Amino acid sequence: MIRKGEGKPPSTQRNSGEETPENKEQKVQLTKLPPLVISKDAKGILDHIYDWGPWVFNFALVVVGFLQVFYLGRTLKQIRTQAKHMGDQTPILRDSVAAARKSADAALKQANVILEAERAWVIESVQFLDEIPYRHPPDASVMTAKVTLKNIGKQAAFLKTLHLRFHASERLADAPEFRVTQPFPEGFMLAPRERLYLRAILEEGSFDDEQVKRIRGLVHDKPLYLYIYGCIVYESMGVRGVNRFCYMWQNRMGFALSGDKPAFEKEGPTGYNQHT
Repeated sequence: MIRKGEGKPPSTQRNSGEETPENKEQKVQLTKLPPLVISKDAKGILDHIYDWGPWVFNFALVVVGFLQVFYLGRTLKQIRTQAKHMGDQTPILRDSVAAARKSADAALKQANVILEAERAWVIESVQFLDEIPYRHPPDASVMTAKVTLKNIGKQAAFLKTLHLRFHASERLADAPEFRVTQPFPEGFMLAPRERLYLRAILEEGSFDDEQVKRIRGLVHDKPLYLYIYGCIVYESMGVRGVNRFCYMWQNRMGFALSGDKPAFEKEGPTGYNQHT
């Protein structure tokens, strides 16, 4: 129903040639961009910690470094003071050390004296004929000499090794040269004041007349010497004793006193006679 005075309703036809207000083209012109505003949210406690944490840590490192330098300086000063104090006391300390060392040496010497006085001492002696007899090789017999070992100490001696040699030579070697060694693996005990008798056998067996003349000194251009030497190794009170001995036949040649006879006497190169 259409009332009087009202306009006509808009046409609903798509192909109508009239333009309606609804179909009129609207144009919008953008003159400027709206302002861009970035808003900051309110920070919490953790955010502040994250912001100031590196500065606080670096400051703490500086403080720790300063304290280290301070304490190192104090320590160095104390060391220098102590070194100076010790330097001032060096003569006193040197005297104290020297006195202590002297006392220790004296105590050690006293202990050694007591030990040497109480331990075993094994000595030797040699018994032989009054003269070297003339013997021709066909009728010669083996010559021997008796060697006696005696413990003159206060404790028992345990023999470990025995070397013994009896022969003639124009000259001995610089060091003893032994051919036969008698070992005592379990230790042969020699009580105080006890004796042990040994028989030394001449290596040559016997001498002919020419050799006897040389030994007696009757041949001046070619002398010959007769020796008995040996070495005894023993133990006593935990101490190792070594007795080296050497005897050479002495002819006397008429220069001795009226009661003296030719005999073996201690002789030989350095090192052949030594007792420790």
